[in-house]
Amino acid sequence: MRKANGSRDKGYSYSIGACSIDAAEAWALLKGIQLAASLRLERVCFETDSLNIVKAINQNGTVDNVTRNILHACSRELNKIAMWTISFAPREQNRAADCLAKEFNHSNGLKIFDTTPEVISQILEEDRVGLPVWRQLDSPLL
Repeated sequence: MRKANGSRDKGYSYSIGACSIDAAEAWALLKGIQLAASLRLERVCFETDSLNIVKAINQNGTVDNVTRNILHACSRELNKIAMWTISFAPREQNRAADCLAKEFNHSNGLKIFDTTPEVISQILEEDRVGLPVWRQLDSPLL
């Protein structure tokens, strides 16, 4: 979680075990919403690198039943936050979240970080100053 000026405020990681990619993204969103609500934040911008989740929650897009149930819980929790948006952030702009997910996937349950884990310090600083991140393609362009 970051403040409006880009400085880091809190972070979290939540291990859920085996599930679909959409369900994992929905769980991450739910835990982020719950954390924001518990901190009594009034204006929050949530970002995810899952376009399926953004469409499902903002436009009633199609997802499986498990994911739909998690997103229903997200909707209930969002009622606790005065102003919010959920938007798509390409994977390259979501590196810190991806790094946390990979680093702490062996932990159980929710882990809240009051200080920045060392594994994402550089990523957050690069993001804060607006350093571009280039995407590596697996195959050459023709």
